[in-house]
Amino acid sequence: TNFWGQYDEGLYDGVEGAAAAKVCSDNLFAFSKKTGAIAWTYTDGVIINSTITIGAGRVYFVETRNAKVKASSSRRVSMPEMWLDQFLVALDVDSGAKVWEVPIDTVDGEAVIFLAHGKGRLVLVSSGGPPTGNKNQYGEVLKRHYVYAYDPSNGDAQWETSFEWTRPRKAEHMSRPVIVGETLFIRPHVLNLTTGELLPQRMP
Repeated sequence: TNFWGQYDEGLYDGVEGAAAAKVCSDNLFAFSKKTGAIAWTYTDGVIINSTITIGAGRVYFVETRNAKVKASSSRRVSMPEMWLDQFLVALDVDSGAKVWEVPIDTVDGEAVIFLAHGKGRLVLVSSGGPPTGNKNQYGEVLKRHYVYAYDPSNGDAQWETSFEWTRPRKAEHMSRPVIVGETLFIRPHVLNLTTGELLPQRMP
């Protein structure tokens, strides 16, 4: 709502602060398709909506259980405490029962944080962190994509890597991970999903 006349403050692809606040939720719930009744509800921490992912009979997401975030009045969250007390959670999609949870500690995703599931991997991309010290040809300060892979059966860490943004303010710092077969696409890079190795291909 603050876009008009305020290009920098209101554009959707802000790289940090209030313009890049994460939309979060207090609970996750499922309805029965047959009756319309609520089948289950999960409530614990503050769920980061952009990480809600479904696959192989489970629902996965990242939440913070930080007391300050839970007590805040808004669920459009940009406070630094949201990166504390992080948990990666897996629920059974039919019952809502917690299958597993693991504490995680990612680099702060001030720009974006996304989760994807496919081919025996959960891939988390947290975009932000400290500036790299480099700028692109437009003079824009560059940060990094931090990529973490987990075993969806138990949440065990598999590999992690990072690489520099190329063009913030053109949404290249907001790349959502896409899994196709054994290949992981995170613009502008292409990775081996199993190992995290950067492949020679590049996305345009």
